[in-house]
Amino acid sequence: MSNSNVFNFLGIDSVEDDNLLLKKIHLKRFKSNLPNYVVEFCKTKYMETNDIRFFNELLWLIGKDFNYLKEAVQKFESNYENLKYQCSLYEGMICSDSFMTNPVIDKSVLKSTSVALIGNPIHFIIPFYYFLINGKKVDVINVQYHPNKTLNKFLSSTLVNYLFKMIFMNSYKEVLINNKSDLKSFKLPKKYDVGFHKLSFIIRENVISSFNKGLINDHWGELPFLKGRSTLLYSKLFGIEPIITNHLIDKDIDSGKIICYTSLKNKNKKLNIFFGLYKRIYKSILLLSSNIFKEIDNKQGVIFYEMHPWIINKLQ
Repeated sequence: MSNSNVFNFLGIDSVEDDNLLLKKIHLKRFKSNLPNYVVEFCKTKYMETNDIRFFNELLWLIGKDFNYLKEAVQKFESNYENLKYQCSLYEGMICSDSFMTNPVIDKSVLKSTSVALIGNPIHFIIPFYYFLINGKKVDVINVQYHPNKTLNKFLSSTLVNYLFKMIFMNSYKEVLINNKSDLKSFKLPKKYDVGFHKLSFIIRENVISSFNKGLINDHWGELPFLKGRSTLLYSKLFGIEPIITNHLIDKDIDSGKIICYTSLKNKNKKLNIFFGLYKRIYKSILLLSSNIFKEIDNKQGVIFYEMHPWIINKLQ
């Protein structure tokens, strides 16, 4: 079966952009079983390029048929040495340690900056009071939607919202989402200069446009290299220092301007991620308010997708 059949099935003209190719394969496998010639194409691409993303998709596609995967598994094993996956394809994409440093900014810049923390308010309790201690009052906006039905019901309950009002006082705002389709069109109570989000859905222009200077994302991985999902796991796979990148949201995946990096060298990474959030929020909002960014082209990089459990087990 020729590659043209694969391209026709995926709805693309050629294989010039592996990011686009993998995106199409990834989305298609969620909707239906893919033809054998697409599965074989993924295997061939992995064997030719050593791009772990094709092996990862292959694992999701093939299930438990490891007889078919034998050659690909051997290739993975031969490249996974000393708990690190060797792949020259990604060399040169990793930022240097010098980018970790940040300038000292006069926090008085926040006096004239309107700030909103948008998403699940549970994440914002410590940050809210940290801002208050530092002389800045910020709004907390509870967008009452979560793809998990249980969490969605909990976050929109009368009791929970009453507690949030007690915690955040008159800084607390609510946005009620009746249907999933409303995510593309709902509006915030007002416009702000800067914002930081902990939302659990794709953020579109109706939200982005509510912030004059931008809305900040907390990406668990080093940009521009590690875009997408499971990025801290891929950091471990490649032997890269675990890093959180704060950057602006834009229409493309993890591609907005980079504001700052935070190292996660500690052993307790999960605790560091959660309890260090208030510092990342404050630092990134302060930098954005001062229009300070990293001079890095964040349009480059590689988009990764959810890591298959088989590879995760190799990292243990």
